[in-house]
Amino acid sequence: MPDLPLDARAEIKLLRDALHASHEQGSHMHQVFGGWEECPPCEKANDECDGTLACDAYKGWQKETEAGYRSRAEMAVDRLNAELTELRTKLEIAERQNRELDRALSDTIKERDFADDMADKLAYAVAPIEVIGEHSSANCPWQNALDLITPVAEVDRLRKENAELEAGLGLNEAA
Repeated sequence: MPDLPLDARAEIKLLRDALHASHEQGSHMHQVFGGWEECPPCEKANDECDGTLACDAYKGWQKETEAGYRSRAEMAVDRLNAELTELRTKLEIAERQNRELDRALSDTIKERDFADDMADKLAYAVAPIEVIGEHSSANCPWQNALDLITPVAEVDRLRKENAELEAGLGLNEAA
């Protein structure tokens, strides 16, 4: 259904017309079947019990009544209910995604804490806390441990290169 703006006065008129048509239907049937008025189409439909809407006036009133029963205001309420249902579904999906993201964040935090613990163990295995210090805004024991390891690694690399050079020159063959 196209989204049309709601005109309250038009809706009230539509509902008032439907109420009037419903009253006219009832009054017409009461007059006809009470014997105060004659309407051959209505009498024929009643006698045959065929479910027809009887006379043309009755058919017109019937259409107006049905239009009032299903006014645009009611259709707008139905549309809003459908939108509300859709929004509830989207909210449920968003809440489920939020729970999944919370779990993923919790897992990431656990992994980060584990990595921090391992880095601490490694740093304090290189040197005692008195040498590399504790974590603070001015100190990073991980960097301090790395600084201590780097010269040792450089010395080891230089010793290896020296041994290769000596072997290449034949200076260290007796050893």
